[in-house]
Amino acid sequence: MNLLRVASTRFSRAAAAAAPAAARAARPRVPQQQRRVAAKASDMAWSGLTRVSVDEAQTYLETEQAVYLDVRTAAECARGVVPGSVCVPMHPDGGMQFSDTFVDEVKAKLPDTSECILVGCAAGVRSELAIALLAREGGYENLANVEGGMNAWQGMGKPVE
Repeated sequence: MNLLRVASTRFSRAAAAAAPAAARAARPRVPQQQRRVAAKASDMAWSGLTRVSVDEAQTYLETEQAVYLDVRTAAECARGVVPGSVCVPMHPDGGMQFSDTFVDEVKAKLPDTSECILVGCAAGVRSELAIALLAREGGYENLANVEGGMNAWQGMGKPVE
């Protein structure tokens, strides 16, 4: 048996045993179906993902070779978006879960599954999960994650509307 696996198993069991029952009870319960979808999306998100820098994203957008899909919450989008972007919150309340209608909402706004779509969020984590889900369940073919998301975009002084 792998020693690292044994050590991590012992640590996680010990940590779980030490956690107060009240803290465990306070954690939000995620339905099993959503946990499976998120786990599958996470597995897919780390393999074969295309990433583009903020500068590359800006070039694609300025030359109209791509469209920007912002998966942040509506409140986050209200604070500023990449010019011309389409905002479809991954989950209206935030967090790492998908709304049940996320893929359908994206398909309604961006029906061409072969179009080049740059997906962004605040830092690049939610967008990776969204890319995996859109590729798997939406059939989208040309998706790329904008590295650093909106934080990097604004940090580099790029235009915001």
